Amino acid sequence: MIKYLAGIFDSEGYVRIRKVKTSYSIECKVEMTNLEIIELFAERYDLKIKECNRGIDRKLIYRVVLNGKQLRESSFISDLLPHLNEKYYQLDSIRRLLSGENKEVCYQEYMIYKKKFDHQIINQPSFEYLAGIIDGDGCINSINTGNSLYNKYSIGLEQRYKALIEYMSIKFNGSSISKRKIKSVKHNQTYSWQNTTSNSLQLLIGIEPFLVEKKNKCRILINYINEMETFRKFSKSILNEWN
Repeated sequence: MIKYLAGIFDSEGYVRIRKVKTSYSIECKVEMTNLEIIELFAERYDLKIKECNRGIDRKLIYRVVLNGKQLRESSFISDLLPHLNEKYYQLDSIRRLLSGENKEVCYQEYMIYKKKFDHQIINQPSFEYLAGIIDGDGCINSINTGNSLYNKYSIGLEQRYKALIEYMSIKFNGSSISKRKIKSVKHNQTYSWQNTTSNSLQLLIGIEPFLVEKKNKCRILINYINEMETFRKFSKSILNEWN
């Protein structure tokens, strides 16, 4: 469960060190539309869940926040840090600040890590961690192609953390990556990864036990790929006999 929460935090979490004159405040938060996932954080770290209404026809956002006292007294940092990648250095800045290191140095380094996402993978991603990433920033899709014998399907991910996108492309054959167009100066550059082949089966089977939001879609796609590959083999054997 900890690795899953780390994946969620890397994709949907927020780390903040705020400086006002000579004082520093720290905060971590996670917010999603999926209440079940937010409840996992709330139950483990004894947090209150806040509902945020975003307006008519928009889903409620559920949020949990850890202030300085909660970060100091809970196991949140020691739990997640050994599994984080994108937000590793941001959260480590808070850990160092709490341990008594120079606060201004920690703050300045945090400000650098907050804006830069060009570091390499730090902690080897497990399937449990990747389940959190996919539940947070990923998508699992199947498209009905009408008269075609096979439906199209894909598992994908979009993030600003390029190293993880490249890792997914190398780890799972049949993948493609692309650089997304920046919508405005206020947005970060993001990169997308997508796999539309049966090579995604290894990933789907690996993350399925840990998924929360996308578990049902994952199970359906696993079953579809297995059945499709069985039919492919059957079809090939029949053609071989014919020849």
